[in-house]
Amino acid sequence: MRTLLAVSLVIVAGATQGCGENVPPAAVASGCPAGQSVCGPECADLKTDSNHCGSCSTACDPSEACANGACYPRDCSSEECQPNSVCFNATCVEVGCVGVTCEAGRQCAGGRCLCPEGRTECGTACVELEFDRQNCGACDQACTAGSACAKGRCYPMDCDTQTCAPDSVCFDDRCTPEQCVGTSCPNGEACEAATGKCTSCGPLTTDRNCGACGNACPPGSACGQSRCYPADCAGWTCGPGEVCVENLCTPKLCVAVSCPEGESCDPHSGQCSSCGPLTTEQDCGACGRSCAAGERCAAGECYPRHCPTATCDAASVCVGGGCIEVGCVGTTCGTNEACRAGECVCVDGTDRCGGASCRLLATDASHCGGCGQACGINQVCVGSLCTCAGSLQMCGTSCADVEVDASNCGTCGRACPGGQICSGGTCQCPAGTSLCGGTCVDVLTDNLHCGRCSVVCGDTQSCHAGSCTTPFSSQTNFNASAVSACSRFPLELSACGADASSRLLGELLDPVPSSTPVELAVDILPTERIDVVGLLGGSGNYHLSAYNQDGLLVTTYFGSTGASLDLSFYGSNTPCAHPARIRLSASSGTLSPNLQVNAVERPGANTAGPTLATAPTLATLPNSDQVCDQICGNADLSGACVDHQHVKVVIPPLKALDIEVIAHWVSTFYSGAINVTAYDQQGVRIAEVVNLTGKASAHGTGRLRNNTALPQIVYLDVTEWGTGGGLKGYNIAFATEQ
Repeated sequence: MRTLLAVSLVIVAGATQGCGENVPPAAVASGCPAGQSVCGPECADLKTDSNHCGSCSTACDPSEACANGACYPRDCSSEECQPNSVCFNATCVEVGCVGVTCEAGRQCAGGRCLCPEGRTECGTACVELEFDRQNCGACDQACTAGSACAKGRCYPMDCDTQTCAPDSVCFDDRCTPEQCVGTSCPNGEACEAATGKCTSCGPLTTDRNCGACGNACPPGSACGQSRCYPADCAGWTCGPGEVCVENLCTPKLCVAVSCPEGESCDPHSGQCSSCGPLTTEQDCGACGRSCAAGERCAAGECYPRHCPTATCDAASVCVGGGCIEVGCVGTTCGTNEACRAGECVCVDGTDRCGGASCRLLATDASHCGGCGQACGINQVCVGSLCTCAGSLQMCGTSCADVEVDASNCGTCGRACPGGQICSGGTCQCPAGTSLCGGTCVDVLTDNLHCGRCSVVCGDTQSCHAGSCTTPFSSQTNFNASAVSACSRFPLELSACGADASSRLLGELLDPVPSSTPVELAVDILPTERIDVVGLLGGSGNYHLSAYNQDGLLVTTYFGSTGASLDLSFYGSNTPCAHPARIRLSASSGTLSPNLQVNAVERPGANTAGPTLATAPTLATLPNSDQVCDQICGNADLSGACVDHQHVKVVIPPLKALDIEVIAHWVSTFYSGAINVTAYDQQGVRIAEVVNLTGKASAHGTGRLRNNTALPQIVYLDVTEWGTGGGLKGYNIAFATEQ
């Protein structure tokens, strides 16, 4: 029986990185998404990231947010801004819209210039599809000549019997404001032309409110029975209270009135009569209905000429204890209106200001002291002057509550510094913070003021619960029983797989004198290894060497004859040399080889990544935060080659991560090492958790503890290196305490 001597030479084949390097990994990858930059271990948008505003090293104050690369207050002095907005030019503006200038007719939303609400983009313009004549109801759907758009449909601009005012169309055979098309109002209300809403504005038979609130008849026309008609007919002028209907001057109240034969329409009441006007004291409201002595006919009823306590003039009667003009009897006017000569007009101190109702200029905040003179935010109109509401004070151009306004605390212009808030007119730190050096800080977590002001934690410490503690500690008390729920403990060595099939590359059978070495050309894949197996007889000493494609020596093994050999040459996905030739030579004597050279497929491959940012996260148990995972290293090395493999792990609060390493060596003559080093999210080295250097089989453990009350993200860099071909691979298990 042959006795086999196991000797391994590790020859590495493959890619383009890592050979001869042993440097700490970068914190993050350079491949951030478009518009983002590398800031420590993360990618950040320098335009909107409040922790990296304009540059990685610039952080906004807690009361500020980042917009367009600069820090702005989260709220304005006069108003509280919505989330994702900041105070820009004294106005709340979306973060993405700061510094964005839109062309006329557009407004910024989400960082883009869009059409305002209620308008649609047709071509390059923003239009109202409900009222745009060229885009009525849909883009490029134009109304024909003589028609206009209302509520998304085209209507005639004039009716057959009347000419409609601007912004009105003919709807149901009557002129109707465009906004009121299709609107049906309850009794006592009418549609307001400016808004399309139902409102009460008095009789809808006046020239200002003809058929609808605010529907004013155009110049040269007058209202008759809620419709606008020409004030005069062709060839003659109509009298007061008349309009032209079908080229005949007709009393307004008689428009559309059809009387039986022998009767006519009373111009004062709009009723049909056979005895003439029904507004005389002899025929008041009906033929033969006479008023008593001292009474006068008004609106078809008899009223006293004078009141018990007042003497009415010749044009008035007494109604309800007060004198009222005859033409105004029965007329109900709106708020701030009075009837004059049968028309509802605004009382002194009020004005319609382009609308349907009369505005009281002394108290109306939208028209304070005059039409269009609007008061600012938090202002009210008093005595025709804009003033701050309630207890607010005028600070500059806006009203401020000096009790709570951090920009005007206690008095105008007094701003609270260092993140302080204003309460009761006094600057103070928010609840849970303390004033240290002019800035409000949380002494439970602030590294510069830990527990109390000016207590500074060391470089390797951080503040937790008001005490300076070391966030992490590297320990040696590995405890496999504490992680018994993890199926990876003890290590599953089979997780890295087993060798697969082999193929014959060649044989070394001929004698080898000391002066004449022999060579065998080989060609292996990066995932294969070379096995040299057999008997090496003869006399003297030998060298078994491997050379790469360029003829450079990769590694060599030497020994004495008279033994059985089982040597392995390993390839990998690292940039170390790929074996291309194997040379057997004798340093003395003559060799008598009987050797086979085989290529054997190796299982697995390293998942090495060049940076921590691409590191995969270790797995946890189902429905748990307990880490339980294993990695394998099969990228075998030779010479001074170094390979990195990175993983990311979340260590639960006040828990430890246990690490178990088994290294596989293929030679007791050569050595190597495996280091497991921990880094924080900024790429700063925390500690070397495992440093395993050995020969043959080697086992090592380590533990990294999270001393904080919060979950901590840690990156682990697994570095392997080998000298002369001694290291074959490794298994590493990770688990956290239950």
